[in-house]
Amino acid sequence: MKAWALALLAWNAAACSAQAPDSWAFEPQRDAFRPDAVFDLRSLNEKVAGESGYLRVDANGDFLLGNGKPVRLWCVNTDVGREKPFVKKPLGRQDEPDLDRHARFLAKRGVNMVRAHTHMNPGPDEDPRGINQKERDWVWRLVAAMRKQGIYTTVSPYWAVSCKIGKNWGIEGGEQESFGLLFFDEKLQDYYKGWLRQLLTPPNPYTGVPLAKDPALGIFQLQNEDSLLFWTANNLKPEQRRKLGRKFAQWAAKKYGSLAAAR
Repeated sequence: MKAWALALLAWNAAACSAQAPDSWAFEPQRDAFRPDAVFDLRSLNEKVAGESGYLRVDANGDFLLGNGKPVRLWCVNTDVGREKPFVKKPLGRQDEPDLDRHARFLAKRGVNMVRAHTHMNPGPDEDPRGINQKERDWVWRLVAAMRKQGIYTTVSPYWAVSCKIGKNWGIEGGEQESFGLLFFDEKLQDYYKGWLRQLLTPPNPYTGVPLAKDPALGIFQLQNEDSLLFWTANNLKPEQRRKLGRKFAQWAAKKYGSLAAAR
């Protein structure tokens, strides 16, 4: 560890130990979820997420429960329980987190939706027609645990940053980042659809219900932080730039009758 980092840790430790007379260390006991707790918002959630059907929206775009009752979603990101097998961290957690307990903890504090930002794509050296099975298993476990506490799940299954194109994927340009490609590269789109089928259609082993038919899956985010109008488009390789240019030219010629007319 760098000397400056050790010095900073030492300074922080000294600052924390030098408690003012009117302050104290906040070290609460492990929550026992007592029935007589003064503060517990679990009862505001449904008994089971999606018990009356899928989330809907009204004419104004506001969320409704399956029974038509208006609902406000109080959402947090989570990656608890993601690491399997769990590995102790020298300066971090020493025991494996309990996903069911985590869900109860969130429900007590009024949370009724979590977001699982994940990546279903396999690694660049793996078969692109497969799926990241560890990530899928985590999503399945997460949805199962949260639904029991009346908490919906938003699943974000794809982020270009996490999807590295392998040379064996058969995509023009070879090994590359996947920024922008999902919007126009047919081969990557086919792989992506395959990943979604493998995520959504098999029965979730922790509920017996496929995610595609589970109302506890509240929102599905098709992709994260990427666009052909976003700065990430600057990362397109020359082969992909030419491909996109050809597609635009074909569209423009069809719309205006010819490229000359489009110009």
